[in-house]
Amino acid sequence: MKLIDRYIIRQMAANFFLIISALTALYLLVDVFERLDDFQGRHLPGSLAARYFLLKLPIILDQISPVSLLLAGIVTLGLLMNRRELQSLNAGGVSKIRVMVPFALGALVCTVFGLASAQWLLPAAGREANRIWRQEVNGERGEGIMRDGVTFFRGKLGVYAFRDQDQRHEVLREFRYQELDRSAGGAGLMTLYAKSATYSAGRWHFKNGQIRTGGDDAVPEPFSEKDLALPEKAATFFAPIALDFEQPLLTLIRRAVGDEQQTGHRQAVLNLNRRLSFLLLGLPLLCLALPIILCFELGRASINLAFAIPVSAGLAFLVWGVWSGMQALTVAAALPTLIASWSIHLLCVVSGAIIMVQRR
Repeated sequence: MKLIDRYIIRQMAANFFLIISALTALYLLVDVFERLDDFQGRHLPGSLAARYFLLKLPIILDQISPVSLLLAGIVTLGLLMNRRELQSLNAGGVSKIRVMVPFALGALVCTVFGLASAQWLLPAAGREANRIWRQEVNGERGEGIMRDGVTFFRGKLGVYAFRDQDQRHEVLREFRYQELDRSAGGAGLMTLYAKSATYSAGRWHFKNGQIRTGGDDAVPEPFSEKDLALPEKAATFFAPIALDFEQPLLTLIRRAVGDEQQTGHRQAVLNLNRRLSFLLLGLPLLCLALPIILCFELGRASINLAFAIPVSAGLAFLVWGVWSGMQALTVAAALPTLIASWSIHLLCVVSGAIIMVQRR
């Protein structure tokens, strides 16, 4: 690695640290003002609030890292122009395309750190922060616990378990319920299993299952349809759907490359592509923004820097808006997942390359 590469990467890393620190502080300050009253309203200790906001830091860093990377590259390039270093490099025979190499390396290093955080740091912090907000602040209790696709819940009288929870909670698959047999004075177990279960009007409706009452030697009674009034309603124990950032990347990958016939496979593929495409959004943004700024090299470097920051910020919001809209389309099955997640990356990189070639 040449001296100029190390110099630019150090400058970019310093600017990235300053920018992401400033944006994080601003984001956190707004979040504190919005949510601190909720902690005080429930008379929760200040240590719990401090822990919650501390756990929010990885979430904030994950959300602002692409735009921070973009702004760090733009500011670094603007400073090179402001100090006439870019012109000196060009006069010494170093092309603008060659100058872009350390910017790409610096962006790649920052992206690798973001991927590492998404795998090892963010999921645990995000789950705990959301647990504090839901249970301690909002008072949401009695939620089910999801393990390997199975949701478990301990009710007043028995234990529930089911698979394939979707966001609408309409049909529960492989439903199982066990409780002490009240008719036998608690001497045995009542075990119910059904391939599907639905809840409406205060009653459970089961299909294609069996029910066994008594000890282990009791004979199961099969049924095709059966209605029961269990102690809990469906909304009581639904585990909240885990957000993308609450799941490690390797977990998302394993679910996405699993059996295509498995229920929820399409959603797993969508979650993986959406998560990775967001984490990698900063690099293509930089590949497009830097050539655009070079096209507006006006001679007065201070004008370039003042012009570059709002232009790059507007570009980031534009690209993010297009990306978000395409994600909504693929959720509605109106657009293929790969196109929705990666077309904007390809467009940014190709457009930036075309601009650089024409500029050269």
